[in-house]
Amino acid sequence: MNDIREKSQNEEMKQKKKKWLLLSSLLFLSLVVVAAAILIPIALTRDSEDKLKVVGLYFERVDASFGYDEDVLSTNLIVVYEDETQSTVKLVDAISEADKQLLSSVGTHSVTLSYRGYSKEVSVTIEPKEYTDAEIEAFDAHYKEYSYSEEGYPITLQNIPQDASVIYYVNGLSISEPETYVVVAPGSHPITAVITRAGYEELTLTYTIKIIE
Repeated sequence: MNDIREKSQNEEMKQKKKKWLLLSSLLFLSLVVVAAAILIPIALTRDSEDKLKVVGLYFERVDASFGYDEDVLSTNLIVVYEDETQSTVKLVDAISEADKQLLSSVGTHSVTLSYRGYSKEVSVTIEPKEYTDAEIEAFDAHYKEYSYSEEGYPITLQNIPQDASVIYYVNGLSISEPETYVVVAPGSHPITAVITRAGYEELTLTYTIKIIE
């Protein structure tokens, strides 16, 4: 009696094991089919795209004008293929090292876009930054008054950025020693300061010093 029961239990376990193996196989097969359905079209698309001829390349944005502080090289280009499909590529991957250097400075630059055998020359403008009112105010270009001294007077602006240069003019003549500028007579003297700085528009400030006896 026990042998019959044990044999029945063994047979039942064998059947369960077969069912489990069958379900596992079906699940694995399903995963393979799903993966193939996803990956094969992608592979075919990439392979097909790689064989297509590029017939157009242009900026994704409306114009090719950027601010000096923008990340120009990360902007997208639209790639147009012969079958009229499109994709995108970063500007950094479609220009030479020399052109990358050009786009690090203010101005309108002629650069060559090149991608998979297609190339075209375009103009890219890098616009200079403007000084804010607070920055201009900090330069302290205001009326100044000094008592007459033969040793001279400082006509220099304050808080000028270290990477900027300034040329000072009095009556149209540049001053070589603005820290100790000497005037020959008392009176009002208009000063012009021209500030130049990489990435910024040139800034001209005017102010007056008055020398009293």
